[in-house]
Amino acid sequence: PPSPPHNTTTMQDPAKSLRIKTNATSRLIKELESYRRELSTNDAKLAELAAARADPSEIRQWENVRGETMAMIPDTSKRLSAASEDLEEAVEVAAAEGLEGDAVG
Repeated sequence: PPSPPHNTTTMQDPAKSLRIKTNATSRLIKELESYRRELSTNDAKLAELAAARADPSEIRQWENVRGETMAMIPDTSKRLSAASEDLEEAVEVAAAEGLEGDAVG
């Protein structure tokens, strides 16, 4: 016989589903903030290197690092948006089932 679906959490335990979705959303918020801080740090480093007339290869290396960081921001933002939508849906389901806020935490 086929195995049961893995994503049965929402059907079985809305409180657990809310905790999982809340933690995932929180982690993605922190991840996005981290990439934004890293981008700021990279920008400062590039400005410092340019002012010091550093070796062009070192500047290119930091430009590559900055580019990799920039590439992560839209992806993380998209994943955060999806996680937020999932969380909102889970909150609506929990509310419809009469789950109270204390039962979640």
